[in-house]
Amino acid sequence: MLGSSHTTLGSLDWHKFILVSFLLLLLLLTHSPNSWIHSAPSVKYIITTVAGNGNQVYQEGCVNALECGMFPFALHVTSNLEIYYSDSPNKRIMKISKTGKLSTIAGNSTAPKSTAYVDNIPAVNAHIQFAAGVYVHPFTQDVYFADTFTDKIRKVSNETGLVTTFAGTGADSSSGDGGHALNASLWRPMGIYMNHTTNEMFITESYGLDGLVRKVFSNGTITTIAGKGNAGDGSLAVQAHLFSPCAVHQTMNGDVFILDKGDHVLRRIDARTGIISKIAGIYSSYGYNGDDIPATSAKLFNPFGFTVAENGDVYIADYANCRIRYINASTGNITTIAGNGTEAFSGDGGLATNAAIFRPSSIVRMPTGHLYFTDFFNRRIRLLTPTCDDGFVYVASNHSCADFECFGIKYNDSRVCHSHGNCSNLDVCSCQEGYVGKACEIPTCDGIRGDNATVCSSHGTCTSFNNCTCHEGYTGNECNIPICFGYRADNSTVCSSKGICTSFNNCSCVEGYTGNECQTSICYGVRDDNLTVCSSHGVCSSFNNCTCHEGYTGNNCDTPICYGTNGDNTTVCSSHGTCSSHNNCTCYEGYTGNECQTSICYGVRGDNLTFVCSSHGTCTSFNNCTCHEGYTGDRCDIPICFGYRADDVSHTCSTFGNCVDRDTCACLRNDIFFKDCSLLWLNSQTIALKFTQTSSQTTNTEPTATTLQLGFEHQDFLKFYNGKVLHAVLELQLNELQVIGNVTAFIEIWDGKTSLKISNKTQSLNYLQVVNAPPPKAISSPIKNDQQGGVDTVAIAVGISVPLGVLSVVGITTLIVVIVVIFVKKAKTANHLAVSNQIEMTGV
Repeated sequence: MLGSSHTTLGSLDWHKFILVSFLLLLLLLTHSPNSWIHSAPSVKYIITTVAGNGNQVYQEGCVNALECGMFPFALHVTSNLEIYYSDSPNKRIMKISKTGKLSTIAGNSTAPKSTAYVDNIPAVNAHIQFAAGVYVHPFTQDVYFADTFTDKIRKVSNETGLVTTFAGTGADSSSGDGGHALNASLWRPMGIYMNHTTNEMFITESYGLDGLVRKVFSNGTITTIAGKGNAGDGSLAVQAHLFSPCAVHQTMNGDVFILDKGDHVLRRIDARTGIISKIAGIYSSYGYNGDDIPATSAKLFNPFGFTVAENGDVYIADYANCRIRYINASTGNITTIAGNGTEAFSGDGGLATNAAIFRPSSIVRMPTGHLYFTDFFNRRIRLLTPTCDDGFVYVASNHSCADFECFGIKYNDSRVCHSHGNCSNLDVCSCQEGYVGKACEIPTCDGIRGDNATVCSSHGTCTSFNNCTCHEGYTGNECNIPICFGYRADNSTVCSSKGICTSFNNCSCVEGYTGNECQTSICYGVRDDNLTVCSSHGVCSSFNNCTCHEGYTGNNCDTPICYGTNGDNTTVCSSHGTCSSHNNCTCYEGYTGNECQTSICYGVRGDNLTFVCSSHGTCTSFNNCTCHEGYTGDRCDIPICFGYRADDVSHTCSTFGNCVDRDTCACLRNDIFFKDCSLLWLNSQTIALKFTQTSSQTTNTEPTATTLQLGFEHQDFLKFYNGKVLHAVLELQLNELQVIGNVTAFIEIWDGKTSLKISNKTQSLNYLQVVNAPPPKAISSPIKNDQQGGVDTVAIAVGISVPLGVLSVVGITTLIVVIVVIFVKKAKTANHLAVSNQIEMTGV
């Protein structure tokens, strides 16, 4: 029989064998308790009412939202579950707190109609003609709403409660693009949406057969982004035609969705291209043609409100179809998630698809997947709570039902939550006593989590509920008793009876003792076997008793001595440093030397006479030079020349040179300047003009005139003094009589070269008189040196020869001549000697 069985198996058709094996494996997997091959159920919603009693009349003083009358049109829900809605027939903007309390934010049905156009009044005293779209800024909590028939967007300040206009002039038109929104007109604004990150607002305008979507930038500028033309899908949005846009939304990627109730479609503007396309609905075709079909093939009927989830899913308040529709972003298909199409009110507490809703006009989705919508004609605000079949849990991030398991283990598996708890929701464990953690994987010991560093007194591991396994060196139920060198801390002989065992082999000794077992004495906190004891400068001979080495003092030998002075004495190190160790001074900035006795001036030691204070002074203290005569400056590096500092450019070296050393000028030209760079008349080393006259003449009481003419051939001299008034001083020594004269002249250069012509004859003088004379037009040649006697007047001529080649006059020479005429009386004796002691000239 066995042989026969083997023969039968060996003769099987292998293709059939493989197929049967696969089917058996599939059957096993699909019926396994932890099977991953299954079809997750769809998300369902439970519907409830959160506000409104069905009565449309506003009841003054009503507080409990579920008991109050209302006619909610547009809706906004904040992150902390505060509900704001526009009550259009009752002309109000209302708020429901998260505790269900109702209050008015703006509007007063009895307020004068004119207040709809007035700013900076309490919002609760303002008239609202028709409140439509509403938005609450998440940061400022300011409330924005569209007053459709006033043609304005209004803002209520959360801080002041005052109402102001955000956009619109109140005129029945649409204009003002490119300007400020306050100066623009809006035509029947209805839907609004604000991107709270960029503070940009989007507004729908709907009047007649044409509509627009406007955008207000953060700086207040307004523009149109859709609806200016007659184009259709696939065109730029600004060229497209909109019939009656009523709601707008911008997604995180910048795309703008527009709901057009007149065309019964939902459209999208691509943020990258600006192209508009259809997302749902059929143009100009309305009604209801079923679910689970592509949204672009589905009919909508006057849809008023919508919202877009972060994953791209879309939820639509299909107004006239009395349904809430859902578009799956992944598949593009549409389905009904609430409403059975009946214009009635029913279904609270049950499945939303079995409930009756009547004209839903707006919808908001929360991050948890909960949906709030206004059931307009039922005069209520209702809530859709997502739910899944047993064994599954709702995942809001992708709007799906996932297996009901905790961290990969089915909720009904004995291993779930580490066998220490129950799986109560997706990845949510309810732990038994003594266990914590997301998966109940952490035990507690004495009320402390096992992953807490302090569990088991930080000296053991919490292995199970209230069960500590102690580390080496510890004992006790909570591992709270350390052991030191084989003795429990509660033993009287531990730590040589001179300390406390605070941790494993760690003795905390009484004062004055240390060592592993408190066997070593201490001086000022340092063990006696430590090289640093007594500041490393002494021996710890007993508790806090140091015997200091040479050069140190103090209880702890911590005070060095420098050259006989204690380190804590203010005079140590010449009062210019710190005694850091025995006979070792650490000098302050600006001082040096063994005892910091030598000051430093600008990086040079005071005893470096070659360089300190530029070798022209004495360094008396840090960076303080006392300069030698003839020098100045912080570093004595500025010489003084003839009473003027070298950096006094207006005076030093007569402004024609540089003061390079004490009373030493480097003049622009040495051959025409004195040593202080004042003008040198002649190229002479003595700066003196000598001239003599020998005559046999006798007494002559009549005065004679001596003309002195001085000529120059130095072009540089004329260059320096061109256009200046010059003062000349002549000092003449005539025998024993000294005569001094002054000359003032004006130098003017015409053109050409200069020449020097000198004649040095004169007669004896009794007195001196200066006469200014105009320059002659021409001069022949100067008087020569060899001219002798019989001449009553002689001249030393200084002139400037100017060729008139530029004037095209050939052979004619013009001179500028300074003529000094000196009237003299002849001396009574002959052979007198006349000497010029000084000739000095300065310019002004």
